[in-house]
Amino acid sequence: MIPVHWSRPPEGYAKINIDDSFEPNTNNGGTGGVIRNHLGEWITGFSSKVKVDSAHHAKLLALLHGLKPSQRKNIRQLLMESQTIKHTSREPNSGADILATHGRISKDHMDENQPNVFDASPPFVTYALARDATGTATYRSFPFCNE
Repeated sequence: MIPVHWSRPPEGYAKINIDDSFEPNTNNGGTGGVIRNHLGEWITGFSSKVKVDSAHHAKLLALLHGLKPSQRKNIRQLLMESQTIKHTSREPNSGADILATHGRISKDHMDENQPNVFDASPPFVTYALARDATGTATYRSFPFCNE
């Protein structure tokens, strides 16, 4: 078992964790992301339902969707993590993972060019964020492969 946990950005920086969710049989996808400050506190987040051709396509949209709310909040010092840009396993990226899945399975009509932006943490992601902010590790039973 390998302990993994979310790591805070340095003081003066914000960190965005982005993720995607993709169902290849239907081409339904979702993007999600969480932006937090150096204390692990919620700044903003997003979730979006998208129609995509691949998981890679969904990841690129997650990147684009993540930059929009950070620009809207005028965040100048931003670190970005995903399972592709700077590899982080699913567990410490759980807030973004939950939001991406929410986007994919949401019954609400969402426009892939206008993600649903949350100025306050949605209740369904609060536990994962609290676990991250306290530095609580989760355990992974195998190395980072085939995520």
